[in-house]
Amino acid sequence: MKLELKDLAQYLPYELRYANTKNDKIYTMKSISTEINMVDFGWGDAMEIKEVKPILRPLSDLNKEIEVNGERFVPIDIMNEYSDLECVPSLLSDNPDALYFSNNEDKIYLTDIYPNHISKLFEWHFDVFNLIENNLAIDINTLK
Repeated sequence: MKLELKDLAQYLPYELRYANTKNDKIYTMKSISTEINMVDFGWGDAMEIKEVKPILRPLSDLNKEIEVNGERFVPIDIMNEYSDLECVPSLLSDNPDALYFSNNEDKIYLTDIYPNHISKLFEWHFDVFNLIENNLAIDINTLK
């Protein structure tokens, strides 16, 4: 598996930060180019996709208090406010980051949730594509 522009595109409106794998400097993604397969970090400076490691949150952080733009909250609580389903971690999966939504009887897995929930996951920089586990992204919790 390798990082592709399609893995980054959904994060573009939300000021995704990423590390340059050559010098470990952190940048904010300003644009991406599908023509030349590069990520732009401003003023015409760009790097190849293979030099980029996005900084993301694992899905297991949905139950934890996080800070986004100076605001502290528990993401799962916000997501539960916007639906009639309760969002809870999956106890049935081998993957500790698995997530499902429940209305007490049925389980709706991450792939079946409301579009606004997915949008929030991108906005809060959650690792929707399992990039951290595949060593293609950096877990935000490991940064100092």
